[in-house]
Amino acid sequence: MMDIIQYRPALLGVALLSAALTGCGGDDNSSDTADNSAVTLSVEADSSLEITEDTSLDVLTLASGASLVAPDGYSLTMTVDGVETGIDAGEYSGDIVLRLTDQIPISYTTFGTDSTYYYRTAIYIEDGAYIESSSVPSAVSSGEVSDTAAENIVIDSVGEQFNGIMITSSDGNTEAFDYAINQPTINFDGNGVDDFAGVGAGVFTSGYANVSMDGATITTTGAIRPATFVTGNSTLTVTDSTIAAHNGTLPDDYVWALGAGMMEVPWMLGITGNVRTTLATGNGTAYYVNSDLSADAWGVLSTDDVNGTELYCINSTVKTTESGYGAYSDNGADVVIRGCDFDITDYGLILTSSSTATIGNASTIESGRIGVMMHSTATGTLTINGDSLLHSVGTGIQAKGSYPTINIDAATVVSDSGLLVQLMANDDPYFVTSTGTVTGNYDATVNLSDTELEGDLVNGNTIAVTLNVNLAATTLTGAITTATTTPLYEEEGYTADELTADDYAMIGEVTNVYEETFDDNGVAVSLDGSSEWVVDQTSWITSLTLAEGAQLSAPEGTSLTMYVDGVATDIAAGSYEGQITLMVSN
Repeated sequence: MMDIIQYRPALLGVALLSAALTGCGGDDNSSDTADNSAVTLSVEADSSLEITEDTSLDVLTLASGASLVAPDGYSLTMTVDGVETGIDAGEYSGDIVLRLTDQIPISYTTFGTDSTYYYRTAIYIEDGAYIESSSVPSAVSSGEVSDTAAENIVIDSVGEQFNGIMITSSDGNTEAFDYAINQPTINFDGNGVDDFAGVGAGVFTSGYANVSMDGATITTTGAIRPATFVTGNSTLTVTDSTIAAHNGTLPDDYVWALGAGMMEVPWMLGITGNVRTTLATGNGTAYYVNSDLSADAWGVLSTDDVNGTELYCINSTVKTTESGYGAYSDNGADVVIRGCDFDITDYGLILTSSSTATIGNASTIESGRIGVMMHSTATGTLTINGDSLLHSVGTGIQAKGSYPTINIDAATVVSDSGLLVQLMANDDPYFVTSTGTVTGNYDATVNLSDTELEGDLVNGNTIAVTLNVNLAATTLTGAITTATTTPLYEEEGYTADELTADDYAMIGEVTNVYEETFDDNGVAVSLDGSSEWVVDQTSWITSLTLAEGAQLSAPEGTSLTMYVDGVATDIAAGSYEGQITLMVSN
C-alpha cells in the first residue's frame, strides 16, 4: 500500500517518495511501521515545485535554491508541529502542513512608494465572519475560533511576514462589527517587511472592526514586527495584557535609508532600535488598559501616518530597556496617558507637528535622558496635569524647531539637569541638511498653574520663536531667559552631515549660554497675583507683566536688580517691554 501525493507531471527536478506501509504480519514492529509510512517530499536544488492543494507531510527536504510556490491567486504557508515556519532550504520533520490560502492583497503607500502586500495570517476575520479559506488553521495550535470571538488561541511563528489575527472589513463596507479575543498567546520570531502596513503584526485591526482583547500574552522578536497594529477606522481595546517587542536581526544586505524599506528607527531622532511594540495609524483608535507594555528599543506606543489617530494608555506600565520612547504622537494624533508608570531610556514622549498629548491622573514618567521632545516646524499641545510627575535625567521638555503650547497644571516636572523647558533650533541632522536654518516670528507658550517648580526655562531659538511663560498660582525657582544654544555635536567639532547612526546619543544634547540675543524674538513672562518667581540666575527677557500681589525676588542671601534697556528700574506691579535684565548678585 502506498500513500502518494499527486502533483502536476510537468514539474521537473522533484523526487517525491512515500514508503510502503507494512504491518501485514504480526511480527512487524509498530515503530518500524510508523517510520515506513512516513510521507516525504524532496525538492532538488534550484528547482521549483507548485503546491496545488493542502498537503500533509512527515519529512520535507529542500535543497539549496529549491522552492515551493503557490498557484496564481493563492499564498502558501508551512507549519511544522503547529508553528508557522519559513519555507527555506533545509530539512524539516514532524507534523508538516503546506497550506494554500486565498490571497489577501492590501495596497499601501510608504514614503511615496506604492506597494501591494499579500498577507498570510493564522486567523482572518472579515465583516464579522471567520474566513477559513484565507486562514491557516494549522498555525493555531489550541483554542477556538468563531465568527465573533477567538478564545484561548495559541499562535507561534518562526518565519517572517506572517500575521497572527487579522480583523477587517471588505472593500466598501462601512458597517461596524464587534470581535473579541480572549486569553490569546502569540509568540513571533522573525522579521516583518513594512510596519506602516502592519505586515507580520501579532494582531491587526482595520476597516470598521471594534475589537476587544483581554488577557493577552504577545511577544515578538524581529525587525518591524509589531505586536499590535491598528488602522483604518477600527478600534482595539486591550485589557489586562502583557505585550513585549524585542529587536530582530537585520538582513545582511540591509542598508538604512529614510523611506520605503526602512527596517529601523531614524537614528536622527536620537534613538536606536528596529521594532515598535504597538502601532496605530490612519483613523484607528487604540486603548491599552491595566497592561504591561515593553520594548527593547525604538518605541512602545507609536502612532504614524495618522488621519485622526487616537491612542490611550490607562493604568498601565510602559518600559524600554535599551533605547527609545514610551509614546509617540505623530502629526495630528492625540495621545492620552492616564494613571500610568513609564520607565523609559531616552524620551518619555515625543510629539511632532500639530499633535497633542495629555499626561494625567497621577501618571509618572521617568526618562533616562529627555522627558518630552517636541519637534518639526509646527504647533502642538502638551498637557501635564492631575498630580502627574515628569522626571528626567536631562531636559524636562524640549521643543526643537517647534512652537508648541505646554500646559503644566497641578503637576510636577523635575529635571536632574535643572533644565525644565528648552526651546532650540532643530538639531536633527536630516532636518538640518535638508531644510537648513528656520527663521520667523512664531510663539511658543508655557502655562504654569497650581504648581511649584525648580529649574530653568530657556529660549535658545530666538531667531524663530518667542517664548511666552505664564504663571498662575505658581512658584518657580529658576531662570527664564534667552540663550545661545549650541548642539553637542557642534561643540565636539562635527557638522550635521558628518554624523552617523553611531552618534545618535548626541542628538538633543546642547549647551546653553544665558545671555541677550538681540533677535526679533525673545521671552515674555507674566505672573498673576498669586504667583512668585524666584530668579536664581541672571535672566534676560523682553517682556514682563506683574499683577498686583505677584512676587519677583532672588534667593535668600542674594539680591535682584531689574534693568530695562539698560536703566535700573524698580520692581513693581505693571508691564515692562524692551531688553530686560534681571540681575542676581551676591
